[in-house]
Amino acid sequence: MLLFMPWCPIIKRYEAGEITILPFGRHRPIRGLDDAGQCRVNAIMATYKDIKGKAVHKAAVVHYGSNSPIHDLADDDIDVAQELVALACFSGLAGREYFNSLGPYCNADCFSLHVQKFDKVDFTALTTRRREGRTLSGWPIDDIQITVPVHCHTRRLAGRRTSQCPYQPSRPAG
Repeated sequence: MLLFMPWCPIIKRYEAGEITILPFGRHRPIRGLDDAGQCRVNAIMATYKDIKGKAVHKAAVVHYGSNSPIHDLADDDIDVAQELVALACFSGLAGREYFNSLGPYCNADCFSLHVQKFDKVDFTALTTRRREGRTLSGWPIDDIQITVPVHCHTRRLAGRRTSQCPYQPSRPAG
């Protein structure tokens, strides 16, 4: 199971309660994953596309507890992770600038938490949270592409790349 925020390109780790939010970089090792796990994560992340239709190169992986970042979690653990990500989202939203079209801006969609179960790289299951619980949908990984919402994409300003999400959760991990 992979918990991640595909539209939140962070550059350092953060801790918020029982979760650690790790930076994801395409084909860069993630602490706690072996080569097979890393390949699975890269295959899943390849289905998430930027505004130009290319695979997302930076994102955030949410690591719950002391297990592997791709460890299966109980529904209660997923709920806790979602609440902690919502708190981090609130912190990021508090740092945004209003009435500045060129300044840093983010919205809650930048912090949307995706939870994907997977057993093999060729098939993925998407879990959608609903009021009455969760819905699980299965897809062949080659048949699915999820594109960043226009209001969440990373943009280029004055020759440097900046994120629309000035992510500043409670404390950087040291």
